[in-house]
Amino acid sequence: GLNLEIWKTVWDYLQVSPGNILSERAASTEQQGRKIARGSGSSFVLSQEDQLLMTLMRLRLGRLQEELGYNFGVSETTVSRILKMWTNFLYLRLAMLSIWPEWEAVAATMPESFKRLYPSTYIILDATELRCEVPSSLSLQSQLYSSYKSHTTLKGLVGIAPNGMFTFLSQLYTGSISDKQLVMESGILSLLDSVPPGKCVMADRGFDIQDLLVKH
Repeated sequence: GLNLEIWKTVWDYLQVSPGNILSERAASTEQQGRKIARGSGSSFVLSQEDQLLMTLMRLRLGRLQEELGYNFGVSETTVSRILKMWTNFLYLRLAMLSIWPEWEAVAATMPESFKRLYPSTYIILDATELRCEVPSSLSLQSQLYSSYKSHTTLKGLVGIAPNGMFTFLSQLYTGSISDKQLVMESGILSLLDSVPPGKCVMADRGFDIQDLLVKH
């Protein structure tokens, strides 16, 4: 959970300047995340701390924009601008952090059920697909179409530790990519080279990547 100590640690790491707000008028995603502006036209009523709290409530709890607007006393339009702005900023500040754990950390936080049944498990891998709009381009439609979901999707590789913490997140690829190609393109194999001998990767029976993992 989020306590005061963790909140202060996160806030200090983000290095958001007191008295300023992130600009909602930046021309690009990178500018929107990076630029700290003073007096960029119409300013938000909310403090920066409240803006960050709102964003975390959206990301962690899935609160609707209408509900967030009501709780924080601002319009849905303002909520939308704040979420877009802070999501970009958080990505740019946090994406550089490594979430790949050492074996000692995995072992120390492993649930008793895993220690008893699967004590050598290092990471659990699976693919996830997100539905997306059907593009007008027939070529792109073909690339995005997932036979598994029977829809156009974006597909990514996800890895979690036995305790449920995310330890690997790939970028998203077109939905037609195979599981094996996804694993090869994602960069996970180079990380698995650092896994100590005798440790295991767990995956669903239908996630057929054993031949790739044997080499690592």
